[in-house]
Amino acid sequence: MNIKIRKAMPTIEEGRIYAGFLDVAAEGFFKGILGENAYEYIAQAFLSEDSSYSYKTASFVESDSQIVGMVSGYSTSDKEGFKEQSLRKLIGKSNIRLWMFSIVEIFLSNRMGPKGKGDFYIQAIAVDEKMRGHGVGKQLMEYIENRARKEGNTSISLDVSSKNSKAISLYEKRGMIKDSYWPKRPSPHFLTRMKRDFNLQD
Repeated sequence: MNIKIRKAMPTIEEGRIYAGFLDVAAEGFFKGILGENAYEYIAQAFLSEDSSYSYKTASFVESDSQIVGMVSGYSTSDKEGFKEQSLRKLIGKSNIRLWMFSIVEIFLSNRMGPKGKGDFYIQAIAVDEKMRGHGVGKQLMEYIENRARKEGNTSISLDVSSKNSKAISLYEKRGMIKDSYWPKRPSPHFLTRMKRDFNLQD
């Protein structure tokens, strides 16, 4: 199987593909709130350069020239350069779904993303269902970890559904630990923050 990982290009077509993988990674969150136009909204935001949805944060994995997976992430310094986080602001439209999403997004931005200097945050990682079990996800993780290191970051983190024990186990095998939970009350937890400190574990 011929696998190639490359940076995303700023085209609306790749934006739609990115949106699909982003929604898969978020377990349908975006389509659930934004409705049937969700992928178009995200694809438009993908063309921007100063947003967490930007093509600059994303990379695709290809098999025989077909995109079969995606990973996106950004550092604390990248986040400081983001000007417009809200899809509503990025797209320049106003409707009830985008307005609702902008409220949720403000709340989530305070919880998610990199924490502290030197932290690199994996926003999303997803593989086409037909390609799972072939090591594609592992290659994407290695790729994003190497990218984080090359950019001078000292740790890498992500948020995963606390119910997804399989994913948590896979991240633990890569040297990540459970760093925190959201919400903080004893139970139930909806999100688990996984983190790996490069300096401590290398």
